[in-house]
Amino acid sequence: PEELDASALVELLDASASGLATTLVSRRLRAHLRGDQALRDGQVERVRRRILAAWDPVLLARLAVAVEEDLARGAGVPLPSTERERHALLFQSSAFEHRRALRRLLKARSRGDGAHPDSHPRNVRWLAAHPAIDAGTWTHGIVLRREIPGAGEVTLAFERDPLEVLRLGTYVGSCLSLGGGQAYSAVAIALDVNKQVVYGRDGSGGVLARQVLALSERDRLFCFEVYPLEAPAEVRALFLEYDRELARALGIAIHDPEAEKEDDGEIALLLSSDWWFDYPISPGEP
Repeated sequence: PEELDASALVELLDASASGLATTLVSRRLRAHLRGDQALRDGQVERVRRRILAAWDPVLLARLAVAVEEDLARGAGVPLPSTERERHALLFQSSAFEHRRALRRLLKARSRGDGAHPDSHPRNVRWLAAHPAIDAGTWTHGIVLRREIPGAGEVTLAFERDPLEVLRLGTYVGSCLSLGGGQAYSAVAIALDVNKQVVYGRDGSGGVLARQVLALSERDRLFCFEVYPLEAPAEVRALFLEYDRELARALGIAIHDPEAEKEDDGEIALLLSSDWWFDYPISPGEP
C-alpha cells in the first residue's frame, strides 16, 4: 500500500467492507478525487499517510469480513445483518458436534421459519410423551417483574429466540460463550425443547444474569446455577422465586440435588448429541 497514491488507497479501503473508510477518508478528499474540489498536494499526502498508519486495522477488519463471508457461504445463508445473527454465524466454530444442527437452524431462520426447532418431530414427540407437563407453559414460560435496589425493574422470562439463546454464555462470560470450552451446550439448549434459558433483564433490555432450566425424564424441574456467579444476592433470589413460580405453574416438583440421586442422563438429548450438565441448585438455595 505504501506505493499507492491516495486515489488507489481510497478505492482499496472502500472495497475492504471494513467500515473504516468513513473515519479515515474525509469528505474534502472524496470531493477532490471526484474533481469537485481542489486540495494541495501536501493535504492529499497527509490524508494518504493517515490511511497508511491505520492499514493494519483495515487488514484485520477485512479478514473478519472474509471469515463471515466464508462461514455464511458454508452454511448457505446470507451475511448477517444483526449482531445476534453474526454471533450465531461465528458460533459454528465453537459448536463442534452440533455444527450441522446449527447450520440447519441458521438456514431455517434465513427462510423465515421462526417455529424451528420447537416444531421438530423429536421435540414434539418428547412433549407428547410427558403429558404431566403443560406444553404451553413450558415452551413460553412465565414472566416475573420486580424492583431491585440499584438495578430498577428487573424482568425474568424465557428466551424464545434461538439465536438469542446462543448468547447465554457470551452475555455472562461463562464456558458456554462464543469460543468457550462448553459452547456446544449453548446450541443444545437452543435446540432441545426440554431445555430453556431464563434471562434477567433490566429496564433497557440488558442481561443482568441468566439461568438454565431443564425437565427431566421423571418430570422434575432442574434449576441450574445462576450466572454470572457474582450476580447480586437480590437478583439470585429473584431467580429462585421464578423457579418456584414456574414449578407451581407446571404442577411439578423442583429437583433437589441434596435429597435425590441424579446423573446427567436425567435430561434427555433430543436434537442435540451432548450438553454440559451444570450444577443443579436446591429449591431452597439462594
